[in-house]
Amino acid sequence: MNKPKVEEISSYEYPNGRIDTLKVVFKEGIHKPIIELLNSLKFPKETLENFDLEMKYFRGYLFGYSKKIKVHLFSSNEGISLVFDSKKKKEELIKEIEKFFQIF
Repeated sequence: MNKPKVEEISSYEYPNGRIDTLKVVFKEGIHKPIIELLNSLKFPKETLENFDLEMKYFRGYLFGYSKKIKVHLFSSNEGISLVFDSKKKKEELIKEIEKFFQIF
């Protein structure tokens, strides 16, 4: 199976945390690897169900959080940006992202 390709990834560190932004092209079925990624990051079942339902038809903004990470999702016809706010090490997050997306 071909993984969706990440167009851009960036990070910004701040005291006690980091912001990581992931941009992918919007295409049919893109919500599936996003839901799988959020599941691997231990987001609550309710968040996963909400994102799964909303992303199939919605263009705009969604927000979700778990005990250790927050995600802001911006969706348009041009693409999707996932903005993660966490204390996770960058390498740990990249390792999870690579399970579902092609980064390099």
